[in-house]
Amino acid sequence: MTKNHLFIIAGLGARKLLSVTGDCLSIATPYFVGELGITAAVRQSNHREMVFQKVLLPSSQSMAFLISNRFFLEGDVFGSFMNLLDRFIEICPFHIPTLDFILASPIAMAITSCLTLVEDNYRVWVTFQHIYKSLEDWKKEGPEVVQSGKLMLQALFSEGIEVTLEQMSMNNKHGCFGMSVVNDCLEIPQLMGSNVNDQ
Repeated sequence: MTKNHLFIIAGLGARKLLSVTGDCLSIATPYFVGELGITAAVRQSNHREMVFQKVLLPSSQSMAFLISNRFFLEGDVFGSFMNLLDRFIEICPFHIPTLDFILASPIAMAITSCLTLVEDNYRVWVTFQHIYKSLEDWKKEGPEVVQSGKLMLQALFSEGIEVTLEQMSMNNKHGCFGMSVVNDCLEIPQLMGSNVNDQ
């Protein structure tokens, strides 16, 4: 039995695992922290530390396995995996241990790599919308979050996301969301670069 067959058999379980992990991580996003009424900085930090300890760390081995086997992920499993990667971008600047964990892992590499694997322009567009939203959310917070966001962006740049977006802008012009993806590919590097270089 090939590795690809194993992923097909395990697909439903993997998709469920990714979905549950993503949902649990989402409670660390600014939106859900606000919805939960957690306004004090200390409580927000404690809340995100709980998510880090109870969700992110226990899922690290599963994430490492999925990243190393990302070329075999297909369909809904791949979509759920991309959703989870999007979530990492969104939450990491708000909690230093989460940021350190992500910067020390191959997650930034996986994000850039997976963008080249996506066959559905809508899926790419969703990732770009997460990046846009994250840039906005980071700017609303204090200088520590802004600086952490810059570190996340620098990690993506170091993994060649700018080159990936340039290539995508030339190859994704057709089909649903094709031109939206092209426009985002041209705009996002400028937005990311300005965020990295802002003093």
